[in-house]
Amino acid sequence: SHDEHDALAYQASIQIIANMNATAPIARISHLNGLPVCQTNDGTVVVPLQWDFVAWTPAVANFITALKAAKFPVQPPGYLISITGVVSPMAAQALASRGVNLTVKALPGPLK
Repeated sequence: SHDEHDALAYQASIQIIANMNATAPIARISHLNGLPVCQTNDGTVVVPLQWDFVAWTPAVANFITALKAAKFPVQPPGYLISITGVVSPMAAQALASRGVNLTVKALPGPLK
């Protein structure tokens, strides 16, 4: 990482991966556009992120397009974004309409 903020974000992503691995074993970890991307044993693609608030922006839309176009060793039966924070109603609707599931508050934190 380049600074402490990046290091903390990477640490949170790894904590999400470790927690998920207990119930949905992770088969592989890679990256897409600088973000961690995992694939579970059943093929589900998971993007674990330290992200306090997700709004639907062109950058998010472009990432989802790239994620859905990416080639994985196993054909994904589904996609999941797991974040530490919350999501705007518009972003939740846009993700759902694109077939992307969402887990919010994936780690204990200050947000209630």
